Amino acid sequence: MSKLKRLKEIMNRYNSAIVAYSGGVDSSFLLFCAKRYIKGNVFAVTGISETYTREELLFAREFTRQLGLKLITIRTSEFENPDFIENSERRCYYCKRELFSKIEKLRKRLGCEVIFDGSNYSDTSDYRPGNLAKKELNVISPLEIAGFTKDEIRRYSNKFGIKGYNRPSNACLASRIPYYTEIDRMTLRKIYAIERFIKSLGVKTVRVRHHKEIARIETSAEEMDTILENRERIIREAKRHNYAFVSLDLEGYRTGSLNRMKNL
Repeated sequence: MSKLKRLKEIMNRYNSAIVAYSGGVDSSFLLFCAKRYIKGNVFAVTGISETYTREELLFAREFTRQLGLKLITIRTSEFENPDFIENSERRCYYCKRELFSKIEKLRKRLGCEVIFDGSNYSDTSDYRPGNLAKKELNVISPLEIAGFTKDEIRRYSNKFGIKGYNRPSNACLASRIPYYTEIDRMTLRKIYAIERFIKSLGVKTVRVRHHKEIARIETSAEEMDTILENRERIIREAKRHNYAFVSLDLEGYRTGSLNRMKNL
């Protein structure tokens, strides 16, 4: 059985669903397939907080509009949880627990059968404490169950003409801060501002990792030249946000790079 047929089979079990929709490539493909394969109501729900970028929200609104769906937004309150602010290795759990708890309340109000999220099979190779929150709140990950990898999701998205199939991966802004460095709104804002500035220079993939007075920039190997060509401008922007030092990580961008530090 093909993975697409397996995905269809999983979704056909339900007459209605909420898709926890981030606006990323994975959840966009998931939402497209849910709209295609579920006969009843499909709702797209996005959690909004200081960890979520404006660009992702704008894309989410436009994509759901194109699918003929209305985007439901809910305000999450992870900053009210001191465990989230502490930023231990379980940070993602507290964030996901907050999001899925509120979506679960909405699911009951709407009378939906299930909550889907966009986790895929490639995610199983990384440290994902948020998976516990999924289990606790009975959130289903159809793409992971069907065995879809990140590359396969992009390939099928391109085949189906899904907008944004080649967009760079994104993650919540809190993932830029090493474990046990407390998370605060000001730090998230300055990380976001510097990343936006670098993207305005034509760089597609960028992460600004926060190490107290150091801003460590990760980008793809192909885009390092662009960073270096604009070195002085980027330094000025980072120092404007009170970073004393700015570095370019020669290993380049990789998902979950800060997870390495928890084993040091």
